Amino acid sequence: MKKIERLLTIVLALKRNGKMTASEIANIMEVNIRTVYRDMDALSQMEVPVISSHGADGGYEIMEDYFLPAVSFTSDEILALQIGKKLLDKIKIPGFSPNIESAFLKLDNTTNSEQQKQNKKVLNRIFFNLVNITPSMERKAYFEHIRIGMAENRTLKISYYSPKKLSESDREIEPRVLTYHEGGWYLIAYCRLRKAERTFRLDRILKLQLTENIYSLPADFDFGQYDKIESYRRDVLKKNEGTRIILKVAQPLLERDKDNLLLIHYDIKVEDGWGFWEVNTNYPEEFISYAIENSPDVEILEPETLRQQLKEKLIKIINQY
Repeated sequence: MKKIERLLTIVLALKRNGKMTASEIANIMEVNIRTVYRDMDALSQMEVPVISSHGADGGYEIMEDYFLPAVSFTSDEILALQIGKKLLDKIKIPGFSPNIESAFLKLDNTTNSEQQKQNKKVLNRIFFNLVNITPSMERKAYFEHIRIGMAENRTLKISYYSPKKLSESDREIEPRVLTYHEGGWYLIAYCRLRKAERTFRLDRILKLQLTENIYSLPADFDFGQYDKIESYRRDVLKKNEGTRIILKVAQPLLERDKDNLLLIHYDIKVEDGWGFWEVNTNYPEEFISYAIENSPDVEILEPETLRQQLKEKLIKIINQY
């Protein structure tokens, strides 16, 4: 990315996010912090009203009334967005397909025919092989009700099918998070019937109705708990907390996964082609899946309780087949 494009992106990011630290800007731009400092100096010299503050709550922000004229997309930005659309077409955000299609038709209209041909050559060679466990969720009314319920803190009444019990039940729920996980859309909500948080697969919701009943979230409620990536980032800062796990990992796999956020390590040793990886985590169950998916190149050495859980899961799979 050219410097002028990077400076514009920083301004747009500050307009959208408000105050940001140099580290946060560096992560977005994929540059080092020194480059961010130089860029902020350049913006000041261009008389862009960027305000910097120091201390624990410090960072950069831009004056609220700063006006940006309409901006155009570069060819690389357009291609990046078109690649993103291929992924959006796969996961199918409920109720949003017409909006997405309309937006990208407008985007296509900003490109010339030669650029469209070049982008199409690239797009035809990029694939997202996602296995969807739920059918296409084009129930716009469902999504509209969920969206309003989350925006206005209104409850939803649903009729939910349980495949284990082969029956359906009526619930009143407080919608919290809509998430796409391992091939399907899920609604995480507080269930007033069970008096606990529950996860509902969208395609198993047979009926959904928006109510006028208002609910309140707990004062200390943190939406970040549902973002596993961000949770992992926070957890790696708590070195002495969580479960201590030691993995034996084949060296080729070690090289491949050394930057895996799940496996950010505190200690690692390599002997005879194997890496011994010590990890502290609040998500030990994720390592069972990691060991199964990468067998025989991964072995859980400690703790014994996790080894036992892995054995029980494998025995259950073997017995099933």
